[in-house]
Amino acid sequence: MEFIDGKLVFSKDYIREIKHRMVESDDDVKRSKGKCPSCANLIIFSEAWTSPIQVTPLTIVPKLDEPGEIFGRCNNCDLSFRIQVTNPDLSDFTEGATKEGFVYLEDLMTDALNTGQNLPLMLKILECDRSLDNYTQEYNFDGTPLYECANCNGNLDRIGFESLRKKMTRIHERFDNYLNWSLKKGRGNKPEHAIVRIEFSCNCGKIHTAFFSKQYFENIDFDEHSFSLCQVINAKPISRKIRPGVYSKDQILAWIYKLIPRWMILFDQVYIITPFIGHQWLKSDALVSIWLDLIRRLDPEKSKIITRHGQLTNFQNSYTKVHNIDYKTLTELELGSRIISETKQDRKFHAKIYCAISQSGCEVFSGSANFVHGPSQEVMHFNEFDNINEFYESFLNPLGLNESDIKTNIQSKSKYSLLFHEKYDFDPMRTNMLFASCYRDLMFNDIEPGGV
Repeated sequence: MEFIDGKLVFSKDYIREIKHRMVESDDDVKRSKGKCPSCANLIIFSEAWTSPIQVTPLTIVPKLDEPGEIFGRCNNCDLSFRIQVTNPDLSDFTEGATKEGFVYLEDLMTDALNTGQNLPLMLKILECDRSLDNYTQEYNFDGTPLYECANCNGNLDRIGFESLRKKMTRIHERFDNYLNWSLKKGRGNKPEHAIVRIEFSCNCGKIHTAFFSKQYFENIDFDEHSFSLCQVINAKPISRKIRPGVYSKDQILAWIYKLIPRWMILFDQVYIITPFIGHQWLKSDALVSIWLDLIRRLDPEKSKIITRHGQLTNFQNSYTKVHNIDYKTLTELELGSRIISETKQDRKFHAKIYCAISQSGCEVFSGSANFVHGPSQEVMHFNEFDNINEFYESFLNPLGLNESDIKTNIQSKSKYSLLFHEKYDFDPMRTNMLFASCYRDLMFNDIEPGGV
């Protein structure tokens, strides 16, 4: 560092020493895949971009992003190769190869470092498309609610959200405290979700208990808009809210989008069974959009789509056209969606069934509506089943699906979530471990998690 014309100027060497501190979040990191130039082994690597950081109240270190190359050795064929990247000092391999060194572009002309240029260059590289696997629990608190007060029909979606908003400052503080403690302790498996329990009064005075959730991330994406509403105790049963009747396609999709976050938390398996996803005459960008709106809400560990033959081809062709990337290449590099790759196609069914399955009970939203937008009207029913065998017999067995075809999703004893309970001032470290096997007891019966 030195002063020039009265201003503090940082040398490039100094910035390089602290550059790792200038990567603020996962949003600054790009993960890409390619294949070894020698044996076509799948290689995954990351690049990072810097942001300015404030080291004192009056001193800001400017960002420094430099082009260069990293050298790697393939774990399969044991041969070396090179990749052109940004910030080679921050780039690294996460799968398929080991980093052997790097060079900045400005140094490539020196004889000492020029030997790396004899290595084969990886050319076929694609960035991991986060729109295909970026799981979200997005929830629209506007529009027709999913949860209504059993006493006065009040909109509990909106009232609950406003109550959550008022408490978010404290919840966020507690999350920051937990995150700092967790990173220092270097604990093991990350939580699945952050779950918030709050109580609030409806306009009629009736007390309700609401559970909100979001996927756990170690970043600043922690505000009321990142949460979805999963369950409200003392609300009107959903089977009474969504009564058998005629609804617009738009309203049906809005309810499905609200049901999915609930199903992802409270049930073991979710099925989207529909002949069509999007109208066949949709433009490519609109068709891709409706597919992505669906698959990024579905946890691939517990979800499956069954649709009519030809629907996957329509999506893949549209994706190729919109993104100018051959979807087959994404699949080849294992960058395609797992949900898409496991989608089952059938020529011989016309049923529309959206359902969630667990050993303790099932919920099903079914009728005449394909997974499409539009103002036209369809008949739909929402039903609950306590007997899982009765559900199979009524909805899945007639389609040729039986228990041997259903992906068994046994809740792992190691899966858990953070519980921000209002009774404990939203401190997740004051509650017992909330294991996945306890989610239903908590959100349906308000039973707090027990000990390990």
